[in-house]
Amino acid sequence: MSRMYSKRRIDIYWLFAILITSIAIGFSLRSIPGYTGIASHDSSMFQYFGRLMNHGYVPYVDMFDHKGPLLFFINALGHLSFHGFEFLWFIEILSIFVTLMFSYFSARFFTNPGAAGIGIIVTSVIYANTLMGGNYSEEYALPLISISLLLVSRFFIKKDARIYVPFLFGLTGVLVIFLRANMIILWGIGTVAVIGYLIISKDEKTLWKMILYAVLGGLAAAIPFLIYCLMTNSLSQMVYQAFKFNVLYVQHTKGIGLSNVLLFFFKLFVNHGWLLIIIVQPLIFFRFWKNNQTNFKWSLMTIYSYGVFNLVSVVLSQREYPHYLLTEIPFLIIIVSMLASEMFRLSGSKRFITLIGVFAIIIITGLPSLKELKETYTRQNIPFYWTRDTKLVASYIKRNTSSEDTIYVHEKDANIYNIAKRKSNSKFFTLPAVNLDEFPKLKSEFIQGMRRKKPTFIITWAGFLKQKQYRIGTSQYELQKIIKNKYKNTYNDYFYNVYELK
Repeated sequence: MSRMYSKRRIDIYWLFAILITSIAIGFSLRSIPGYTGIASHDSSMFQYFGRLMNHGYVPYVDMFDHKGPLLFFINALGHLSFHGFEFLWFIEILSIFVTLMFSYFSARFFTNPGAAGIGIIVTSVIYANTLMGGNYSEEYALPLISISLLLVSRFFIKKDARIYVPFLFGLTGVLVIFLRANMIILWGIGTVAVIGYLIISKDEKTLWKMILYAVLGGLAAAIPFLIYCLMTNSLSQMVYQAFKFNVLYVQHTKGIGLSNVLLFFFKLFVNHGWLLIIIVQPLIFFRFWKNNQTNFKWSLMTIYSYGVFNLVSVVLSQREYPHYLLTEIPFLIIIVSMLASEMFRLSGSKRFITLIGVFAIIIITGLPSLKELKETYTRQNIPFYWTRDTKLVASYIKRNTSSEDTIYVHEKDANIYNIAKRKSNSKFFTLPAVNLDEFPKLKSEFIQGMRRKKPTFIITWAGFLKQKQYRIGTSQYELQKIIKNKYKNTYNDYFYNVYELK
């Protein structure tokens, strides 16, 4: 009893350390109050959605994007402020804290508090680097992933099949679908594992109970979104953009090639401190597999299957986006904790050797990532020319328009809209990263919108009108023609050309 109380007290100490760690990671985010730079490309678009939603506009109807509605509701809440401080930074810190806390308790099923805490500390450095400034869909999927990993472990190890386990598993899974549907690998693997386990155990009653309450949890997550979409007449557009177009986006945007993406992630693993962890983790897996009971093996198999298949999916995307690896963080925390636990075991009762082993883990896995971390924090305060020119253009637009005027920023991010506090004339506020000529209906809607609802200003990347390679009838050619006929050039800098309606 006293030993259990002692472990719980240690857990409380580690939870406090996790809170401090979450805040420390938060200082690498671009949403931090007082940040003088601009948002990343994706984040700027999500913030544009959130800002317009708070002014009564409807996602998918007034703004086009292939992400799920949950991401936009998060940014709508994040755009709200109290005494000038927007909530987004606090939402992101909460997301980080929940991720680390639930991952810590998942690791605790296999290790002691000290080893689980080391897993948190080592991985938090990698976490901060991979966030890339924050406010990505993968970032908000992490709390849901870490909660579900804990639920899976509780089911197998503690044989906990109480109602809340399948209910929350279903609820978190559907929330991820409404965040971005291609991040549900854990729920697919977890469902197969639980069903397989119960079939082998011949526990039909528990099986149907788990299915029923998982479905109810999923419905509890889905119904609010469906009601909102029905009330705003956006259901068909939400289904098309968040689900169908999300698949089309993957099909119509070519990656960098499998060999190139493997090289990219290999370099990233070396620089961020992942490589050693990846090399030694199979040995750790077999060590824990060999010395644990059947229920532990089911949990271990599910966790490792998720980690491996999720990593494979990131590589197969053939995109050099480091933030795609964020969904590996809970898995990484668990295996680093197991590595630390193995170091404790090998060192026996010799505390000095144990201490040396712990420091060796932190130094070997952390040094490459610490170098990157320094650059991550420093980078936040460097006034890049891109940042300067974006702010100058936004300031020019704001001075020369009223709040009722619309603008259009071509093939850039949404920072100019957000800084200038202006809205696009079109729901294609920044064109999706696909060739519109392959989508005739969307292309027609875009071009007709530019002709019928002419924005006061059009902002393009520098030299856009000088490009001669666009064929007659393409969306790029048609936009060039509209600008040449209806607009005059009023402002230029290194990155942008600005055109005002004649």
